[in-house]
Amino acid sequence: MEELTPQGQPGSGPNPPFWVTAFAYGGALLAGYGLIVTGHASPAEASGYVAPFLVVYEKMLRRWGF
Repeated sequence: MEELTPQGQPGSGPNPPFWVTAFAYGGALLAGYGLIVTGHASPAEASGYVAPFLVVYEKMLRRWGF
């Protein structure tokens, strides 16, 4: 019987630099705040507009091995 060696799982590698994550989440926070302050969206709508960008960011991290 063939013995299988464990393969690296996505997301098990080193963490990205702190400033990258801070920039992504800080930018999303500022974008949502800007939408609310300018009156273009309610808080619930702003979170709906901004959340997909954070999901894409997290998926990119997994794809790149972070």
